[in-house]
Amino acid sequence: IADFNIYHIQGSASSLAEYNDRHSVPDAFGDWWVPPEWLPKRSTVPVLPLAALLDAIPLGVTITLLKTDMQGFDFDAVSSLSRAQIRRIKNITAEVYTLSEEHNPYVGVRNHLHDDWLPHMAAMGFHF
Repeated sequence: IADFNIYHIQGSASSLAEYNDRHSVPDAFGDWWVPPEWLPKRSTVPVLPLAALLDAIPLGVTITLLKTDMQGFDFDAVSSLSRAQIRRIKNITAEVYTLSEEHNPYVGVRNHLHDDWLPHMAAMGFHF
């Protein structure tokens, strides 16, 4: 169970992580502020590890594609898998970051293509 942050009026952004303040807007004096409608609403949600989902799929079933969009937690989820679990997956498509950390939409997550994904996936035997 975790707190889930829902941002913007219609929930156009949401994550277990905090939203990066770079998405705030300047007021007439150039000061940065977050409009009240952007402040997060929180909901408590169940969290299920990716490994548990994979373990629910029978071993004889080929996993052709794993596609993730976990609002910053894609690397955490995929890197938590054992080598045996990850090798069951033939292809992975994930949301990753390519800019520096201050440009990430969420604070405190590791999800960078070059710093996190490429070294880990190469170590797991994947090719790019």
